Amino acid sequence: MKDQKELLKKCLVNDIPAIVFQGSDSCAVEILQAAENIYRKNGCSPEFLIDFHENVVENFRAYQLENSIATKLPDLTTSEKEAFYILQEKEEAYFPIQIKDFEQHLKDYGFTRTYENTTSYGKYLLLKEKDYIGITGNNGNYDFAINYSKESNQISYFVFSDDPNYPERIGDYNSLKTCFSDIMSRHPLKDEKNELFTVIENYHQMGYDDISQALTQYASAIDNFCNNAQSKYIIEGISQIKTDSRQLIGNITITKRGNIPVSQITDFRIKDIATGKIEPLTASNIDLGAQTPEAIKRLLSGHKVEMTDKSGNTNLVSLNKTVTGWGITAVKQVFNSADTSAEI
Repeated sequence: MKDQKELLKKCLVNDIPAIVFQGSDSCAVEILQAAENIYRKNGCSPEFLIDFHENVVENFRAYQLENSIATKLPDLTTSEKEAFYILQEKEEAYFPIQIKDFEQHLKDYGFTRTYENTTSYGKYLLLKEKDYIGITGNNGNYDFAINYSKESNQISYFVFSDDPNYPERIGDYNSLKTCFSDIMSRHPLKDEKNELFTVIENYHQMGYDDISQALTQYASAIDNFCNNAQSKYIIEGISQIKTDSRQLIGNITITKRGNIPVSQITDFRIKDIATGKIEPLTASNIDLGAQTPEAIKRLLSGHKVEMTDKSGNTNLVSLNKTVTGWGITAVKQVFNSADTSAEI
């Protein structure tokens, strides 16, 4: 930590750009792991890689395991957000009238603005680059765009698609509006129910509000994941159930079946509220994600509880200490497989 402080001080003194990640940033470990892979790919020395992994990545990971409740997605404060939107409005006030007018057209047809780097179905994005500004919106196979070059003071109009009925480059703004209206009349935005919403609602109906809130918080990132080629998206250290003495924690892993998100709760741990100690929970044949919150609360409180196993059988089970942490014991049978998961 001392070395990191000195490095930051050196950057500040010499006006070198620097960035600070906090241990409470839920994205920090994933970002640092990506940085570690980039360093390795580009040939950093083994000594640097070992130091970075052990003293940075693992330090962050250990902090988040011990402080899972304090770990959250970073955000701006209310005053910072207000300043951000004021600055946005000032910058966008100088956009050409065609861009501002087309933004209103997009809104009228049901498009919503995104602040991501790319657009997806029914979203539009205002572009503010060094050399140009513009707007782009997506309707499935059709991408509409207006670009204004700051250097040449020229404005260009586009419809990107594989539809031969429309040229890619449109001659003027009125022609773009005509193409846009024609396309939207034939391909209106559908009020499709977000598949992730179903997953979130299922957890809410089961009484797992902490999980539904976590998925809601990460919804934008998960939505982008579902539209890209990533194999899985993991949210670590999410509280499933909490009693006065213990807390059940797990990782939410999002995978895809087609473009539909599917969630699993994996890597269950139990946190002792009094000491803060976190230990793994082994419960191979019990689908913890399929049990009611009331049943898990009773289990964490030391009661014997009826729970359904992955084969659909009902067993009377209890929580017990093991050599590695915690386990779930059925009457005359101990479930001790190393992996547990629950899928919705």
